[in-house]
Amino acid sequence: MVRGPVAVLSMVCLVALLPTPLAPGALQREAGEGHIPDLDQPYFVPRDMSLEDDGFGAGLPLHLETWYFEALLNQSRSVVFIVTVLAGGEGERGLCLTGLYMYEEGDLRAGERVATSSFRVSAAWPHLEVDGEEVCTARVTPQGDMAYRISFSLRGWGLSLTMVNRSRGWQGEMGRGWWLAVPVLAVNGTLTVDGEQVEVRGTGYHDHNRFSLFTPLLEYGYMDGKVATGEVSLVWGYIMHSRWRASAFAIISHRGDYHPLYPPHLQMEFDRYVYDHGWRIPTSCQLRFENETLALAVNMTATRFHPIRLPGLRYWRYHVETEGHLTGQSGSLAIHGRGMMERMQY
Repeated sequence: MVRGPVAVLSMVCLVALLPTPLAPGALQREAGEGHIPDLDQPYFVPRDMSLEDDGFGAGLPLHLETWYFEALLNQSRSVVFIVTVLAGGEGERGLCLTGLYMYEEGDLRAGERVATSSFRVSAAWPHLEVDGEEVCTARVTPQGDMAYRISFSLRGWGLSLTMVNRSRGWQGEMGRGWWLAVPVLAVNGTLTVDGEQVEVRGTGYHDHNRFSLFTPLLEYGYMDGKVATGEVSLVWGYIMHSRWRASAFAIISHRGDYHPLYPPHLQMEFDRYVYDHGWRIPTSCQLRFENETLALAVNMTATRFHPIRLPGLRYWRYHVETEGHLTGQSGSLAIHGRGMMERMQY
């Protein structure tokens, strides 16, 4: 999803990232935050992607581009790593912000960022260098898998991870931008935690966004979420065009294929609202889908969240527990486990 406006303002002000415990009570309920119309055309239509698609969008005017990685790891650890570039043309000049966020049981342990004008990107494949150091690269393995290598270290906190796809990636135009995602990756490597190295393994997610600088002026915000468990992964998006109108979609990945889901068969509902920094935000999402061949019922409930506060923007990252099931012609599959959600309000 569209994380770039946060990064652009972060280059200017680099404000603090503050952890916030989940507020008790306040189980207020709303059916949703905007009407989801029955559109003639789906808002997002995924198609297959390759590593070449994951390179920098050369030839475009000045725009924002974000490579985002997250991993849910053993020992209740999790990590988010982001590289955002503001550039145009071939990407030879501009600004770059690299961010690392490390959690234990959903609580933020470290949030490290570095902004610089010294960076290199490749239009041919995902290869990123920051201040002369390689922070992201990728290759196709002899088995045909996409293997990403990400590394970063700052002030005693860092990561060195290999992430290999275990599901098909997809891409497509979305509103005024473009989105690519690899929903499930096998993760292994090391974290540097307050100067000490810790071996980790787990499940990851990667996406890549390109979008216009005008997005915060023309849209109201978004929510998204993802979870991977067993044979199934779920990624969903809820795009708020205004306070009263929204678009929604979800994508199920199963057995090496992906299946987009759209309204009116797809329904999303948000509840368990709490107040955080003066804003009323949901901490739970329910997804329901049913047609002649498929039924999906999933509840995602936040266990922790924290805000990123910037002038004119509000962003929350949630750790969630997911419960649900997917039922098709071949039977029913449980969807259970840890996941993440995001909320952005422009």
